[in-house]
This record gives sequence, structure tokens and C-alpha cells, in this order.
Amino acid sequence: MTSLRILHLVSYPLYSGPMPHVLGLAKAQRAAGNDVWIGYDTKRGNFDGFEEEAQPYIEASGFATVPMELSAKSAPFAMWRDAKTLATVVHDRRIDVVHAHMSHDHVIMAMALRDESMKRIVRARTVHAARSLENRFGQRMLLTRADTWIVRSQAHSRDILNRFRLDASRVHVVPGSVDATVFAPRPHDVRLAFRRRFDLPEDALLVAHVALIAPGRGQEELVRSLAQMGEAPIHAMFVGRGESEHAVGELARGLGIAHRVHFAGYVGLPELVDVYAAADMAFVARPGNDAASRAALEAMACEKPVLALREGALGETVTERVGYPVSSVTPELITRALRSVLDDRADAATRGRTARELVLRERTFAREVTLTRNAYVSAGALPANARLEPLDT
Repeated sequence: MTSLRILHLVSYPLYSGPMPHVLGLAKAQRAAGNDVWIGYDTKRGNFDGFEEEAQPYIEASGFATVPMELSAKSAPFAMWRDAKTLATVVHDRRIDVVHAHMSHDHVIMAMALRDESMKRIVRARTVHAARSLENRFGQRMLLTRADTWIVRSQAHSRDILNRFRLDASRVHVVPGSVDATVFAPRPHDVRLAFRRRFDLPEDALLVAHVALIAPGRGQEELVRSLAQMGEAPIHAMFVGRGESEHAVGELARGLGIAHRVHFAGYVGLPELVDVYAAADMAFVARPGNDAASRAALEAMACEKPVLALREGALGETVTERVGYPVSSVTPELITRALRSVLDDRADAATRGRTARELVLRERTFAREVTLTRNAYVSAGALPANARLEPLDT
């Protein structure tokens, strides 16, 4: 298999949103024999104060980076300088594929690769959030500045084709992936130790919500659903920080259920896997800046069923075989789903095991490397007689 020289651009400075997924894909591409570089936002740092910076993770991965600011907050001159730098890097390092992951990256890529001498470079773009599909100013022009598009769901594929009339052969559905060697079931004693830390009853149903605590994420609705369930043995664990953390805690106290609503703060690896070990299920109301639904996939890899909104990539990932999809995030529908789990916890455990089986079969980074490579090849990244990689189904 001929190797490729791939440069990923992601104008994001935090280890959240699209960044963990970009790093996971880049590592898998490197393991498959490709040469891989990463460019990321080196200007903003930890701009929200609630999440980790990406820099330590990128450095620990050993990827060579490119000397670009690559920030959505860059001034026009800095953008021009980044475009010049990118053109030089592509030429000097003989890059085959420039893969943009955010709209700002796409703009810089379009600026840098506009010359006729750059026509051999494959320009790829992954859509990580639904807002990137909005018909905003300049978006239609950007569409002509990519050779291949990768989307995370059939819903996003339909949106991009219907709104922008692209050639369907240029749009590839590549579902999100997770490292199931990291996110995996843990021994029972790990579950018990984490529960003792938060004084959680061993037999209580624990719902884990791993996300930025912010408006519109379904956190208040989850708390209200617990209140609707009276004295049912069910607890919620919020893992993360955010601007709404205090408000969610106040709501729990006002409803008289503060003893059943817990806050673990920001939890990184490997302790995050212990959180999933302690939980019985996960709650993912809506994806944030991550259409790959990483939080849902992490829980599924750990054999946990997921309660999630039936929408976009999340709806296509969380079916009734692996979790509890709801048509809207309301306390009433969340309560109904939680009662189903309480009434038949054996069935919930079965859905969790099925979830991990699905991840191992369909949502590995090795599989994503093949699908992504096929997208590159279809756009001309290899000689015309190159074959697409076979994909086990």
C-alpha cells in the first residue's frame, strides 16, 4: 500500500470538540505507514478556562507541527502569513493531502493552494459540526475549494448535497471512531472504588454525563427528570466544568435532590474510564462541536448504554439496540427512558454489551483510516490505477 504525506489543520486549541478525534485519526494514519503532520491554533490557549489545552497531547503524540497561528481570532495579516507558510510547508515537505477540519482551516487552505502549481494536492474537509453546513456568507465559495468532503452522518450528507448541490461522489460518510483499547470495561473493584469516593450506593442506578456544562446541553432537563422520579434509586454524575455548573447545582438543591446529583469536575484519562466503570449508563443530549459523538462512543466502548437525542450523527449512532434514543430532550421523555432502565437493568446491560460489539466492528480508527483513504484516493491522491482499500463488513 502506497503511503501518503498528510497534513491535518484544526484551528482549535483545546483537547475537546474535534481535536481528540483528529489526533486519533492522525495516530492511526501514522500507524498505517503514512507521514502525518498537524497544524493547530497556537494563539488562543485555554480560552474557556474549563477544558485542557491540546498542546500537551499533540506534543506527547510526537507529531511534527507547522509554524502557523491558525486561529479563528487571527488578524487578516496573520491569516495571509499562515497561507504563505502553508504553501511553503506543502511544497517543502511534499504533502499529498491537506485535510482541513474547521472553516477557518478551509479558508487558509483555499488561500494557500490556489495556484496552478498546487493542483496536484488533494484538499479534504471534514465537517465536525452542523453549523458548518449553514449557507453562510462565503460558504458556497469554499465548497468549490475542496476536492473531497467527509461528513459524520447520513443526515449531514443529505444536508450538504441539498443545500449546495455538490457532486455526490465528492461527499463521503465516515462515522466517528473511538479507541476501544483505552475505553474498555474495567474490573468490578474499580466501579466500587469510584462509587465509594462519592458516597454512592452500590445498587443505585448512576447516569454519567461527560460534557462541558453549558446552556442547551440537556443538563437541567436531566436534573428535573430525577426530581420527577421521586425517591427512585437513581443518581446523576456530571463530569466536566462550565458556565452552567453553579446553575445546575442550584437547581438540584431547589428541587431537593442535591444528594443525588454529583459533580466530578474535569476528569482526564485514564480516570475518565473509571467514571464509565462506575456508571450504569451515559446521557448525551446533544453533541457540541463534535458531530462524531465522541462522548457517546466512549461510553459505548465501555459497555454502557446511552440515552441520547435521536438527531444527526448521534441519532444514527444511538439506536434502541445500544441505548435509549429520545425524540426530544424533555424531562418527561428522559424520565420515561430512565424508568425503563430501572424496570429492566438486565436489558440495559445487554444493550451496553451490544454497544461495545458495534464499536469494535464499525467504529475503530483503523476502519476510519481505510474510509478516509478511500476519500483521498477518489479525489486523486494516488495514481489513477490505484485500488481502493477493501473494507471488511
